[in-house]
Amino acid sequence: MSLHFRCFLLRITFFFCCILLCSVTTFGQENSVVKVFGGKVAGYGVACQSPDMIVTALHVVAGRTPIKVEWHGKTVDARIEKIYKASDMALLKLSAPLGVPPMQLYSGVPPWDEQFEYWEFPIGAPNPLRKTARLEQTTSLAKINSRVKPDPGLENSLCKDGGQPYPGMTTVVINFEEPNIKKAHSGSPLTYNQKIVGLIDGGALLDGKNCVWAIYKDDFNKLLAQGSPPPAGMATCASSGATATNMYSGTRSDNPNFTPEEVEAAQAFEVAAATPLTIFDNSGDTLNIFNDQRMSFGEIYESLFDLNQQRIRDLFSDEILFSENERLSIDDLMEMTMDMHQGDKTGASFVLPMKCDFVSSKNSMGTVISVQSPSGLTTLSFYLSKNDSAEEATAEMAKFKQMLTEMGQPSEANANNIKDYNCDVSDPYYREYIDNPAYDEQTGQPTSKFFAALTINENDFLGMWVSVSDWKKMWHNKEERLQFYLLQSSVIFGDFAIF
Repeated sequence: MSLHFRCFLLRITFFFCCILLCSVTTFGQENSVVKVFGGKVAGYGVACQSPDMIVTALHVVAGRTPIKVEWHGKTVDARIEKIYKASDMALLKLSAPLGVPPMQLYSGVPPWDEQFEYWEFPIGAPNPLRKTARLEQTTSLAKINSRVKPDPGLENSLCKDGGQPYPGMTTVVINFEEPNIKKAHSGSPLTYNQKIVGLIDGGALLDGKNCVWAIYKDDFNKLLAQGSPPPAGMATCASSGATATNMYSGTRSDNPNFTPEEVEAAQAFEVAAATPLTIFDNSGDTLNIFNDQRMSFGEIYESLFDLNQQRIRDLFSDEILFSENERLSIDDLMEMTMDMHQGDKTGASFVLPMKCDFVSSKNSMGTVISVQSPSGLTTLSFYLSKNDSAEEATAEMAKFKQMLTEMGQPSEANANNIKDYNCDVSDPYYREYIDNPAYDEQTGQPTSKFFAALTINENDFLGMWVSVSDWKKMWHNKEERLQFYLLQSSVIFGDFAIF
């Protein structure tokens, strides 16, 4: 055999060994992720360090029965072996071995701003899909708290057990910049080079926006070395006094603990969530908007800053003109069901009345999306653009204001209605409200109102406004006014997710 031929065979052998090694490594990585069901709640888990040693988010399983783990179509019961409440982590013991291969922890400091991976099980799929995300450096929940809600704070939006929140406010977390994270992602590992760097924990709804984080890899060792058995009677995140209804665990139609009726309801929402609204901005970029989660108006309202709560209450200021029987208040909105829609590239967030039909049209801005009240008297419209720079976003806002001027509406906000954080280099943000009521000089009755919100988040722009086609008809019909207030509130809710 010639030397050249032997070298050729060695190169071929090396090539196929590399392919085999990459295939095994990739397979092993996705093969380590499982689905976890804690009663009616679903999340994820990952085998770590040793086979079948399943680590998940504590809030998925705390106080819930039965706990089940599903892997490759096989489902077994599980119990909580250890918890590390400070980091919202739990170690599960399977009732029977499944042979789930473990992933190892990443050693050292991960290279931030690289592409990381997280894992997602589509409904009906036996294996998870690989998704990519960008992570920032580690921080603490206390530092996130100082940015998103000064009073009463992020602490009141976490799980609670014995009056203490978990995860703890000093817990080290990773900023998770991924607008596609949905409910039921808690417990999915974040990975880099086939190693675990974190665990999606999710977060809370703060000021009507998602605040997303992941538990850092170092806390896996704390769970395994310092974890303790769960206390008897540990409360769930949904128990009385807990406000963490927006932690990142949720419902899935493949939950083996569901009744047939619950499966049907979950399937209906999954179908809606899997059908995005596709729009085009002025540059022709395709932007998808997905139905992310469903909740009551009251749940969102309770998450708002005091200023935004007051802004919604102020919408009802003219109700004093009606008799007591005809008068409306914010209490009339609290039990109404709302759908939160999330943009896939911008993280834009829209909270709209349940089952709204979208209508798209085009103008000089690009694609304008509108939803209407059932009667069609009140219309909420919005425009969204993804830009490459802050200058482009500012130009988009200027064009939007020009459009308002051409509509005969004011385009300048009162100084009290401007929130300007453009000086924040790491996360520039600008938002302003334009409110323009008009009243009859003789009767004092309102004759029209114009309400809009303009937001720049880093390089992305969102403009929203409400219009009424027949003010008199709307204003003198109690049900129509209720829809008007609902859509005005949707303008206040509309924003960008907080990462």
